[in-house]
Amino acid sequence: MSCCHCERRVNSIAYTDNNVRFTVISDGTLRLEYAPDGKFVDDKSFIAVDRLYPQVDYKLKTRGAWIEITTSKMKMRYKKD
Repeated sequence: MSCCHCERRVNSIAYTDNNVRFTVISDGTLRLEYAPDGKFVDDKSFIAVDRLYPQVDYKLKTRGAWIEITTSKMKMRYKKD
């Protein structure tokens, strides 16, 4: 039995490096994590009860020290240390 209302759920980590991790939760919501020791916590939180979210179209650009994530509703720019 197939379900036409089911959404494909994926691990939506868009970018990660030694200290930061950015997850696209929806086209208007990003989860920004910082871990000085590089050890990210994958436990449940207020917004991250489940780590799999409906698939969102986004673009990731890296240029020099800049990271840019763009969705249909927003653009986030981050400058690496």
